[in-house]
Amino acid sequence: MFKSLFLTIISLLTLVFQLQAQEIILPPTDTVKLIDLLQNFEKEKNIKCYYKNEWLKDLKGIEIKVKDTLIEEALKELLIPSKLKLIRYTINEYLILPEKEANYLISDTTELNSFRKLAFKKSIFFVFKGEVVDQSNKKPIPGVSIQEESKKIGTITDSLGRFELSMSKGKQRILFNMLGYKQQQITIILDKNLERQIMFEPDASQLAEVMIFGEAKDSQLKVSEIGMTKVNLQSLRKLPSFMGETDVVKSIIMLPGVSSVGEGATGFFVRGGTIDQNLILFDDVPIYNSSHLFGMFSIFHPDYAKDFVFYRGGIPVKYGGRISSVLDIKSKEGDFEKIRGRGGLSILTNRFSIEGPIVGKKLSFNFATRIVYTDWFLKLSGIKSLQNTKANFQDFNLRLDYKPSEKHKISFINYWGRDYLKLASDSLSLLGINGGSTIIKYSNLCSSLQWTYTPSKKVNLWNSINYSNYKSDIINPDFNPFEIRTGVSNLVQKTNFEYLLTNSNKFSLGLENNFFRINPGNLRGLSSSNITPIKVLPEQGLESAFYIAHDWQIIPLITINYGTRYSRFAFLGPSERYQYKDNLLANNFTILDTVSYSSNQVVYSYGGFEPRISLVLRLNEKNSLKFNYNRTRQYIHLMSNTTSSLPIDRWKLSDEFVKPQIADQYAIGFFRSSISNQWVFSWELYHRDIQNPIDFRGGAEVLLNKNIETSILQGQGKAQGSEWMIKKTNGKVNGWISYAYSQSLIKLDGVHPDDKINNGNWYPSIADRPHQLNLALSYQATRRWNIAINFVYNTGRPITYPNGRYTFNGLPVLNYEFRNLDRIPDYHRLDLSFTFEPNLTKNKKWESSWNFSIFNVYGRRNPFSVYFKGNESSMQAYQLSILGVAFPSITYNFKF
Repeated sequence: MFKSLFLTIISLLTLVFQLQAQEIILPPTDTVKLIDLLQNFEKEKNIKCYYKNEWLKDLKGIEIKVKDTLIEEALKELLIPSKLKLIRYTINEYLILPEKEANYLISDTTELNSFRKLAFKKSIFFVFKGEVVDQSNKKPIPGVSIQEESKKIGTITDSLGRFELSMSKGKQRILFNMLGYKQQQITIILDKNLERQIMFEPDASQLAEVMIFGEAKDSQLKVSEIGMTKVNLQSLRKLPSFMGETDVVKSIIMLPGVSSVGEGATGFFVRGGTIDQNLILFDDVPIYNSSHLFGMFSIFHPDYAKDFVFYRGGIPVKYGGRISSVLDIKSKEGDFEKIRGRGGLSILTNRFSIEGPIVGKKLSFNFATRIVYTDWFLKLSGIKSLQNTKANFQDFNLRLDYKPSEKHKISFINYWGRDYLKLASDSLSLLGINGGSTIIKYSNLCSSLQWTYTPSKKVNLWNSINYSNYKSDIINPDFNPFEIRTGVSNLVQKTNFEYLLTNSNKFSLGLENNFFRINPGNLRGLSSSNITPIKVLPEQGLESAFYIAHDWQIIPLITINYGTRYSRFAFLGPSERYQYKDNLLANNFTILDTVSYSSNQVVYSYGGFEPRISLVLRLNEKNSLKFNYNRTRQYIHLMSNTTSSLPIDRWKLSDEFVKPQIADQYAIGFFRSSISNQWVFSWELYHRDIQNPIDFRGGAEVLLNKNIETSILQGQGKAQGSEWMIKKTNGKVNGWISYAYSQSLIKLDGVHPDDKINNGNWYPSIADRPHQLNLALSYQATRRWNIAINFVYNTGRPITYPNGRYTFNGLPVLNYEFRNLDRIPDYHRLDLSFTFEPNLTKNKKWESSWNFSIFNVYGRRNPFSVYFKGNESSMQAYQLSILGVAFPSITYNFKF
């Protein structure tokens, strides 16, 4: 019913809006001259009339009496005495031309389009185009808001900093606005087509006024995607953060519809989706573990990353492979002009980055590194179980950019990061891992080679080859020492082609090939161990996709983005596949045979189209409605039946037993900004249907399971919710408050009794968190002091409590019957930070600031999990908290 209602609303509103767009009423007047009327149309009614000036020179004295009527009817009446004919070209464009030419052009669309271009050049309208670049490093700046002084006409620079405006002849004042830069106002005289490069001067003082949303202040009214947020990393620096470390992942958790798994956990939930349903890209390289130290820090260096785009709603067709969200993070191109550096020192972390030219303005570099050392801090904690614990990580980033000419750019990007944790046995006892000094090591290696070719300002061709390798090890060096190793790697080829027909009409198409190789897990004994080795056969598969999209601003008030993606996935050999007896539960006792497949032989395949469409209707300058539908497919899945992802969790490709997950999401949103653009309000409503969501049978063994399909269950899923946000974008006090209500349910109702969960009824998924409240405020107390606070509240996640106990072989055993029908206590936390900038001198060579942060101000012992222990006479519940105290930090940040 929701789908039918959604499509009906879109159809009716589109029809009504088009009718309203045509019925523009002319204000009452006694007499109107032709030339005055035409100029009035352009200036006041956003109507364009194309003609040759010589056709109108004899009509200047014609007058008519006009009352309230439609513009088209007024024009036709005006042209009656002449030999000119009126043709409606689009909703708000008209051609005025001699009758013979009109009749000829009407029958030939190609000639009609050609005439429009010719008439445009010879009419009273001209094109102002160019590019906007950073004055300090000459880099193009995307997303700059450009408006004619009266704000009747405007646009936004594209990904290459380009823009194009059509305006009437004469003197024009143009305003340029962008977060982090001083506002530019220029005056131009349009008596011909004009092209210009605009230099934007950085303005560090603005960074205190906007905290996260690094977009033009009214851009949310214009973009067609629902649930899309674009963030400039500079705007995160004053947010409260754990141990003073700016964090990309923790910043998106402050957005409506996004929630954390918990402190000390990897991943995040988006609109009721599980953590593996989020696609994380770092310079187009897929990331499988985005955290250091079990989620305490993210792998993205805050001084190396440039910006990111986060899609939790309308996902563009160029992205595929996940069904919930996309987090696309880009690194900074190295400076081609001079050496620049940035860094920070705190009690636990050291970070440093440096960039600059290598060969003139042809070759540049950007290098960043970070080291975290917690050993000494843990020894001072006074907690016995932590004093023998070691925890540290380090990572390195390198980017090289080579520009052999203005049309070509080649980039090489590399990331490597490693975590090392040595934990005492009682530190891991609650996770089911025993050992006197367990060691966990995991690492990420990501590389990308990219080539961008821009033969003209209308054409852009982008190619890349990307490699990702994530691997983890858990080592127990005590009695019977052993090692368990898992991993996943990707080799990805991408090609994207964009053609900018006009600044408001863009076509794009692309091709992607993604080769997966997974190590599900190997167990081997170390030194004198008598442990029997276990090796689970690796998996490999190929996902190929082709996509095409059209982004079109039909008229200034209607923008549509539509397209489709076709993906095909094949599970490839070599592989040994089990065959099970028909109509019986798949387990070790129903294996009928084993079939062998040779290398690269197709074992099983899936495929299908993924249509997507987004529509924005600008009701007026301050209000807009948005609609969205998209289908997504996912062929790789995280196999984890614990509360959160662990570094040693295995990944699984779709095969003949595990079907791909498919999601259809429908969304509608309303966006409103105040007259001054100081306040922005947004509301979004969404519904998602999910095919083949994954859950596990009770007591399922995931790690080192050679036939994992016997533990997996798939059924139906649905998620729905509503999200509100009120945001203040400038002034001494700014920030936002958001609230989301959501529901995420799953239904597993298989043929066999063991394939049913909760008797086949709907039950909450692990990501179901109905209520979510976020508050983020920043106060610029003085020019030097900034104060910021975060407050987060989430409903506790679902959990399964025991409903009884019994004795087996003389030992007490807890009984669990219905899944996820209880909840752990709610989560809430307050963070506070103070930022002090001692030197505000303009053009200084060394800039610095001090950040004082308190994470979890009132020391809330937020529950990570609740577990139970029972004996013959009683059963006791225990609550596990990761961070149960306030964590203060001091960070010194510098820049040169």
